Formats: sequence, structure tokens, C-alpha cells
Amino acid sequence: MDKKYETKNRGAFFVESGSEVLESGNHEFHDGVKHYAKIIRSTGKDGKTKLEFCISLGMIYEVPEEEKLDPVKSPDFAGRLTYCGRTFKLGKWRKSSESGMDYWSSSSTDVTEEPEAPF
Repeated sequence: MDKKYETKNRGAFFVESGSEVLESGNHEFHDGVKHYAKIIRSTGKDGKTKLEFCISLGMIYEVPEEEKLDPVKSPDFAGRLTYCGRTFKLGKWRKSSESGMDYWSSSSTDVTEEPEAPF
């Protein structure tokens, strides 16, 4: 059976062992905005060292159990991110695959187009 999943505004994250943050700092591109960035060292599947230049889109935070509205549906981590001038709410949930592999499921919602409160 071929399963089809909606992937827009969704993702999956897996633990990557052997990665190390080497440096953190700021980089300004042509947009004139300083972007917070990190250089991460890891090893590729071919055994070669790779360095990635990663730009932060925002911060996410662990949601305490007592603050979850629904213990099953509420995310384990949540926060706001900015991507391409748009703001998104992001949630991450701890999951396990049918084969027993642990991973994180993520979902984002565009809040840029939400109407502002009238007050």
C-alpha cells in the first residue's frame, strides 16, 4: 500500500549523532538584516566531514506538561519563526515510527495573514 502524506508546512526530524556547533555569529546579506547563524560540523554518509552554514529562523521552547491544553494534541515544543518575510507558528511532537525509531514531527501555520486585533 502506497501512503501519501501532505508535506506542506510539515516535517520530520531525526537525531543526528556526531554533529558539533563550531561557531555562532551574525551574517548580513543584501537585505541589510543581520541573520544569526551557526557553523555545524558533521560527517556525511560517505565518511567525509561537512560544514554547514545554518541561519536561525527563530526560537522554539519546550511546552511544560501543565501548560498543554490537550496532552495528546498539544506540541512538546513550540515557537514562532520568520521565513521569507512571513511569520509562522511551529510545533514539534515526539513520535515513534512503526519500526520503533524515535523522531520529531513538526507542523507550521502561517500567521502573517491573520487579521490584527481591532484594539
